[in-house]
Amino acid sequence: MRKKTMKKEWHNELIALFKKMKSANELDEFLKDLLTENEYREMIIRIQIVKMLAQGKTHRYISRSLGVGVATVERGVKELDDPHGSFSKIFKKTAK
Repeated sequence: MRKKTMKKEWHNELIALFKKMKSANELDEFLKDLLTENEYREMIIRIQIVKMLAQGKTHRYISRSLGVGVATVERGVKELDDPHGSFSKIFKKTAK
């Protein structure tokens, strides 16, 4: 299967659209229109996983609380442990 290419211009357009949002409600509606219901839910769950990891919750606790597999939680660990990633910048600050 061939990987789809994403032009930098398209990426910039997406970021520009996000920046145009004037309220949380407007952003929420945009995301619901943009994503499938499952994609939207998965995005919310991923954020909760990383937040709970930053709070020191165990993998098993997170897995049971959110109804996800331990492998899904492990992906969150990788995201949180990436020193250049946005998750570590955002959630490690807020966990203190």
